[in-house]
Amino acid sequence: MTSADVIYQRRVRVLTLAAELGSVAAACRAVGVSRASYYLWKAHADAYGLDALRPRARRRPRQPNETPLWQVEIILAEAMSRPTLGARQLLVFLADRGIDLSASGVQKVLNRHQLGRRSQRLTALAQVTAVTDGPVVDRALEGRSGSATSPPNQAIWSPWTPSTSASSRAWARSGSSPPSTPTPAGRSCN
Repeated sequence: MTSADVIYQRRVRVLTLAAELGSVAAACRAVGVSRASYYLWKAHADAYGLDALRPRARRRPRQPNETPLWQVEIILAEAMSRPTLGARQLLVFLADRGIDLSASGVQKVLNRHQLGRRSQRLTALAQVTAVTDGPVVDRALEGRSGSATSPPNQAIWSPWTPSTSASSRAWARSGSSPPSTPTPAGRSCN
């Protein structure tokens, strides 16, 4: 049930309750509306029928200084194509496309469309990519070779890397031990 239906049923209930009780004041008091509203609804119902009690749909108010729709579309497209850039950094790219807005104006447009934070833009981009190109995870599993069944590239081990380096962690994850390195003469590994 929509909010318009709830409003319509409430107005009709006031009219029927007033007819049942025989007292407009008691019906309005019981439902919690003013008698002025009752008489307004009664006049509309008598003149145009009960359907006239349904709330009217209203157009969205237009503000004279509102950002034009074509500019909003370009701002959103630039933000999605460069999700790691903030409003100030997007200004350069927007100026190239003919949009002259302040950083706060761009930020307000992004906020209105739930793209104000970097994480929101990255999430939206991942959702769009998943819908158009398939899940990101499948493409990441394919790797450079283009097949999900090929083994991942092994890291190249170097004896000069510290134990906390990325290549050492890769060897540790692979389950094999790194190749042994010869110790220079006269030195011990203790």
